[in-house]
Amino acid sequence: MAFGKSVSADRLPTGLPSVGMAVAGGGIWLVLTSGAALAAPISAPVNEIISAHDAAKYEDVDRLAAALLANPSASPSDRVITLLTLASAQEVRDQSEACLQSSAQALALAETNQDLRNWIALTTVDRASCQVNLGRFAEALADADKGLAAPILASDTTTRVSLLSNKGWSLEKLGRFAEADTAYTDAISFKPQDTWLLEARARIRSQLSRWSEALTDVEALLRIRADHPYGLQQRAFVLRELGRHEEALTALDTAFAKTSATAWIENERGRNLTILNRSEESEAAYSRALAADPKLLFAWTNRSFARIKRAAFEDALKDAEAALALEQSFIVGHDRKTEALLGLKRWQDALTAADTWLALAPENTTALFRKGRALDALGRLPDALIAYRRAVELRPDDHSSWNNIGSILERRGEITESLKALEEAVKLKPDSGLYLSNLAIAQSAQKQFDLALATLAKARGATDKPANFEAIEKRIVDAKVTAEEAAEKAAKAAEEAAKQSRREALFNEVQAMFDAGDFKGAEAKAKALERDPIFGDGDVLVLRQLRGEAVFKQNKRACEGHKLIVEAAPLNRVGSDTSIGVSGWDCAQLRRKAGELAAEVEATTFALEAAIRAVNRDTTVQGYLRRLNDVVTVHYAPVSNGRWKDKAAFDKAVASARTLETSEAMEGLRRALYADLSKAADTVKASKKPDAVNAMVQTLKGMVADLPADDRAYMKKLWSVIIDQLREYRGKEDGIKALKWSEIKRL
Repeated sequence: MAFGKSVSADRLPTGLPSVGMAVAGGGIWLVLTSGAALAAPISAPVNEIISAHDAAKYEDVDRLAAALLANPSASPSDRVITLLTLASAQEVRDQSEACLQSSAQALALAETNQDLRNWIALTTVDRASCQVNLGRFAEALADADKGLAAPILASDTTTRVSLLSNKGWSLEKLGRFAEADTAYTDAISFKPQDTWLLEARARIRSQLSRWSEALTDVEALLRIRADHPYGLQQRAFVLRELGRHEEALTALDTAFAKTSATAWIENERGRNLTILNRSEESEAAYSRALAADPKLLFAWTNRSFARIKRAAFEDALKDAEAALALEQSFIVGHDRKTEALLGLKRWQDALTAADTWLALAPENTTALFRKGRALDALGRLPDALIAYRRAVELRPDDHSSWNNIGSILERRGEITESLKALEEAVKLKPDSGLYLSNLAIAQSAQKQFDLALATLAKARGATDKPANFEAIEKRIVDAKVTAEEAAEKAAKAAEEAAKQSRREALFNEVQAMFDAGDFKGAEAKAKALERDPIFGDGDVLVLRQLRGEAVFKQNKRACEGHKLIVEAAPLNRVGSDTSIGVSGWDCAQLRRKAGELAAEVEATTFALEAAIRAVNRDTTVQGYLRRLNDVVTVHYAPVSNGRWKDKAAFDKAVASARTLETSEAMEGLRRALYADLSKAADTVKASKKPDAVNAMVQTLKGMVADLPADDRAYMKKLWSVIIDQLREYRGKEDGIKALKWSEIKRL
């Protein structure tokens, strides 16, 4: 008979080694299965109890045992054997508490009786077995260790193996897998052909992901028993974990032919086919598994996963909900449901599903990751960050959450922190094209363009690189080019600003001399600066004009000063590229020409200022004209104001004016300009400076040229007024004679 029966898989695994009873020689002796006998004769009443146990007459065992134990003259050895036999009968009938009590009494007798000290190990086997059946694994472990510490005959391998097996099983149930592996290995050293021990160690090594060693144990098990159900199934499982999927499928075919575990085999077949991306076959396998066993939870969730992979999210959701209908607390079912809802873009439902999942498993990092995705899609970025950060707090190697943290921070412009998160994701999974691409984007945002492109190059061959990989690369390349151009432009601008600052400082130095009455010093300084390479042609003309004014201020050098001023005429005539030829001119001609130039400056500046006053109701246009006036004033005005700009600045301002042609504000500007220009002409007339008339006409012509064709009608009356006013000057001065009346009338 067997003490410590082999119980169902939800308690002690099938095949647990046990001790036995037998008759030796002419008397009844307690012997171990190994054949080693203990010197303890057994009485006839005890032998009757053992016979009843062997005949499975357990009620007789109860009755006979009660009678013997009530007999005060029964020997300690009879009591121990009776209690062990009774415990075995109770265990067979799942009376685990009674079994524990009987085995505890046997152990107590062995511990207190000097003649039975060698029986301590034997009695702890039964008690540990009862503890295991009650789920008291820590207590079972303590009993096993106690038995192993007690004296055991060297030849008594069965008791030793039984204790080591109980120890390994208890450690396994306590999650102490490495220690369980050691216990099972010690047991196998005594019984290397024991299939239960090989099965147990293969299972533990699978838990420890020591797949090659697990496969060695499984193959040893199958050499002993080729049709071993667990060995056939576990071999397929381990081969899958080793990535040997085709071999795993072959192993499953063998298992299918030799076992009746159809549902498990088809489910496992589906898992291999899913990994091999044979989606239709995998779904068919899962469907066969469910046909064989509709309550196989993992078959529902595995088929759901296969359908998620091919984006059949509605069907995947139905499978996940079918699994949850069978077991509401099934974590994998919540995982698949949440993922399917995310695939359907039902963000709020996905968030609710993730929260339901987290209520069952608050520290499940996958649930936190899924919740983060839903919150991100809902635009709740701070909440999404909280979920992702909690995930990496619980599991620092969660590369997916690190990546998503970095992605959100990059979108929020927190680039430094984004880089840290993305670098962590890449460190954890260096071959991810998605993570490398995101890291490159963040590096580009920090203007580390070369580093970003180098990072992106690593992602080029990855299978998970983003679909818009080429667009990301182009964006970074374009950003690099733009940044380089901007840097070059900024450098040039800085260089030009420095030159301009120096030019203005030198101009101011000359002007200061002029204002202080040091005309000779101003003349000399201006002449020297005309040869300085920092000054362009326009600068030289300005300096020449200033030198001319300085010369003009000196006694008996007025004519020379006029000449210099006139030679600098391009400064005063926008668009003119050459100086006025003055060779052979006398002082009177030079003086008159200088006067014309001064009048032109005055008239042009006045006309623009009048226009500004006329449009004071429109700040947009007024602001533009004020800037334009600044440009023109600085361009035309003498250097005495300490400012200067070149022709390009003026041209740019005029070009800007043309962009106003189609604006609503321009209509008001036109009307105001037309009304006020006649007043400007009156002022020019009142100034008694006929030479200013030419400048006024040129200004008006320029304005008309910039107007759209349909605005010409507005000018008709205005021109008639201006022509009437100007006609009074005809013939009075040389400047009036220069007017081309036919051209004015045509305009």
